[in-house]
Amino acid sequence: MNNTLPIRNIVLKHGILLGVLTIALFGIVYFTDHYVDPPWWNTLGRIITVVLITYLGLKSFKSANNDSISLKQCLKIGFFIAIVAGLTYASFNLIFTTVLEPEYVIEIQEAAAAEVLRENPNMPADQLEAANTLSGYILQPGVMALFSVIGAIFYGLIASLIIGLVMRTKKA
Repeated sequence: MNNTLPIRNIVLKHGILLGVLTIALFGIVYFTDHYVDPPWWNTLGRIITVVLITYLGLKSFKSANNDSISLKQCLKIGFFIAIVAGLTYASFNLIFTTVLEPEYVIEIQEAAAAEVLRENPNMPADQLEAANTLSGYILQPGVMALFSVIGAIFYGLIASLIIGLVMRTKKA
């Protein structure tokens, strides 16, 4: 990567923006009472947001770098944007689930248990208990925060790979 062009400002600006927009999408879902079973448009909104903000970050770097960017640079910048976004959202999620709305996790867990029973009405009690124990572990605030960061990195890398394949500067 070009060592004379720092990426910190681009990564922080776009990563924080992506994190805040992700929080805003969560807020819309939460305040419309769709958080137990998020609607399809939530997933679509998150994908569009990740692609758009990653594109803007990569475009910003390319413009500042004499209209030159490699696939490797796209992946690095996209990775770091995703980490900042994931950490931003994970921080919010930890505060939300431990301080602001601790009942949120309980509601999600109860809804998941009800869904398991609805789909498998003849499930033995020991299997139901095992499923509830597993969902209880996954829905711990720290684990949810970790999965938020991992998910952000995954989607950020996919977005930066696709955008980078289109945006990269071809060597002559």
